[in-house]
Order: sequence, then structure tokens, then C-alpha cells
Amino acid sequence: MDQNTVLSLSPDQHALASREVTLRSGGMKVISVISPIQARFEIEMGRCGVFLICYRLSAIAADELTRLFRRYCPQGQIVFVTQLHGDNSVPAEANVTVPESSGPETILRALGREPNTNAVA
Repeated sequence: MDQNTVLSLSPDQHALASREVTLRSGGMKVISVISPIQARFEIEMGRCGVFLICYRLSAIAADELTRLFRRYCPQGQIVFVTQLHGDNSVPAEANVTVPESSGPETILRALGREPNTNAVA
């Protein structure tokens, strides 16, 4: 398990892309997937120390995948991106919640990182 590698799951490709760019700017490695089946495969491979999952998944799938991640990566961190502040649909295994409206930089801060503002576009 690599604590510097994030498994990012969302069925929204735009959200995945913006999160990936931001996480990479903070020095993280990112594996982005759009389906629970792909996420399950990556979790079972055990390569990721952080699981970034979003509210767009069904509550059942989110619960199942976070429990699976916790089983394969007990020391890993689970970040759940919520739709709103105070969202009640957060999986029990989540360590941190981040509202989507606060932007992907908040995910980096939740992981104790800062975006690289010196990057050249």
C-alpha cells in the first residue's frame, strides 16, 4: 500500500479529471476509475493508500467499497466527497468528508498536502 497513491472513484469524468490534476499538483499518484468494478479490482491489488469516493455512487456501492478498502488497506485513508455540507449519506468507514462545492484543493488539504502553485500551465 502506497500512502502517496490515491484511488479516485466517480462516475463523473469531469470531476475525476479535475481531482486528478489537483492531486497530482500536490505530489500524489492517482488512479482514476469510473466504475465500482474497476475500483474493486484496484482495491484488491492493494496499491493505494487513499480511497477518494464521491456521493454520485449509490450508498450501497459506497458502503461496500469502503468496507472492502478498509479490509485490504486497514491503515489507509478514505475521503468522501459530499454533495452538501452536513450530508448524511457518508459511509461509516470514511475518515474525512469534503464538500464538492469547496473545490478539489480541499481534498489535498484534507490529506495534509498543498497544491503546487508554481506549476507552469
